[in-house]
Amino acid sequence: MQWDIVVIENENKEAFAAVLPLNMDLTGYRIALGAVSKYGKVYGAVSYMLVDHEYDIDWIYVEPQFRRNGIGTALMKEMLTAIEKSGDRFMASAKFEYTEDNNVMHTFFLSLEWMDVSYSHDRFYVEPEFIEGSGLVNHKKAINQKPVSFFKLPAVTQKKMLALLAARGEYIVTDYNRWRSEIVEELSRVILVGNEPVDLMFIRKDVNGNLSLDYLYSKYIPGLFDLLTSSAVDVTLLYPDSTLYYDTLDETALKITERFFPRAERVYIYEAVF
Repeated sequence: MQWDIVVIENENKEAFAAVLPLNMDLTGYRIALGAVSKYGKVYGAVSYMLVDHEYDIDWIYVEPQFRRNGIGTALMKEMLTAIEKSGDRFMASAKFEYTEDNNVMHTFFLSLEWMDVSYSHDRFYVEPEFIEGSGLVNHKKAINQKPVSFFKLPAVTQKKMLALLAARGEYIVTDYNRWRSEIVEELSRVILVGNEPVDLMFIRKDVNGNLSLDYLYSKYIPGLFDLLTSSAVDVTLLYPDSTLYYDTLDETALKITERFFPRAERVYIYEAVF
């Protein structure tokens, strides 16, 4: 079985629709490679992008009927070769889900002996019906300040807040325009006391059309519940076919899940690093 590795760009990505999301923006921020036979048969694809001095492998897929032929390995090796030729010496990593029913990616990365695979954290998926039936929606309003859209604040105020988060090492935005294009504006909100953010939430829409809780900051826990309530309700109204997911990196996130979303689906996130 033979194939060529080619660069996928916006101009030719329709040919790779079976192995790469069509809504994936292939600009200078993201690079995608595809495996294709000399007759034009598409086998698989990988994409990666440089984010804050680290290469994030955010997509790899090989058609099921062509797996176990070395295609995925070839795509990964070609990607790492391209990174090395660029002159960068940044780490490349991929985060992926693991469940007992779905461990294909785990098995694949373990087969790449030059990748270091380890458990990272947990992730929870919340379906719209879980939000509608949760205690979160019935939570009584805790403070007088109403959550407002982050993007309705003056641009200078937005950038000052982002700079503050970056200075704390909590949330780093290297390209404001690209970041804003990926964040769901109507669901990303802040609660202010005076001019100071006490609670802040950013929600991102991924290439599969699902919503991810990109960042959550809380200085005032009762206000956090108000923030979550307003956004969670609107998720069911504006994106009824989307699933909201988030990573639990601390005890606060776990406690919120246990209290408000006991039916949330829990998966394990692993990370492969080169």
